[in-house]
Amino acid sequence: MNDFDYPKSTTDKWYELKPLDSPYPEQLNTLQLIRDGLNGDAYFIDTLYGPYMTAMILFRSQPQFAKLQQFEAENEIVGALHDFQKQHPDEWHTALEAITQSTINHIHRSKAIGASGALVSIFNAHSSYGPVADYQLYSRPYDKRVSDALADTKLTFLHLHNLDQTYLDQFKDFNLPVIQYSVKTSGIPISEVRKLYSQTIAGGVDEINFQNLTTEQIREQWKAAREVAGKKYIATPGCSVPNASTPDELARFPRALGV
Repeated sequence: MNDFDYPKSTTDKWYELKPLDSPYPEQLNTLQLIRDGLNGDAYFIDTLYGPYMTAMILFRSQPQFAKLQQFEAENEIVGALHDFQKQHPDEWHTALEAITQSTINHIHRSKAIGASGALVSIFNAHSSYGPVADYQLYSRPYDKRVSDALADTKLTFLHLHNLDQTYLDQFKDFNLPVIQYSVKTSGIPISEVRKLYSQTIAGGVDEINFQNLTTEQIREQWKAAREVAGKKYIATPGCSVPNASTPDELARFPRALGV
């Protein structure tokens, strides 16, 4: 997991950004440690936000949002960012261009280290962030460029966070090996995703109620998902499980797989 912040603008305007050769140097060091520790025995992957989410984090770091509570902050910031896209399109595209190229530069470095791809989280594939037409104008071209930079990897996950039905067909030309989303939060059955996507599908296990699931319930969920997805399937929760999950709760997942 990449918990390192994208570098902020050196001016008082969040969007005045330039492409960086290495926006996450600490993460590259982390990947090197993982590579050396695995000694070639397993794949390892990076984790990245799509350019929109990186821009939103920079946008909400502005002083006017500092005192907002988390829930109200998310709603207000999404609306304010949508207004910014409409009112200042040139500034938006300048920021996204810099973020995207910096992200691609990081990807090249992570692949050189030996990473087998990345989990790339597309955060705004949902109507609460605006209509599909706005996604196509303000975000999709940049997401596609990040996708293209990872198209030759073995294990990149396209993680469609906050996915809703209207966005489902937007990623058919993102030629990545694995697509992951939450059945629980989206309400979209795996059968619908399989109709549009031929690559491996990851997910099927309820991440929201994960702490309350028994080993047998987890087993039932992933087996039901595999039945619909077919052989090209990886058993995972739809997104990250609750941070408060205990070691005993986490251990149910490998037991559900027979490990």
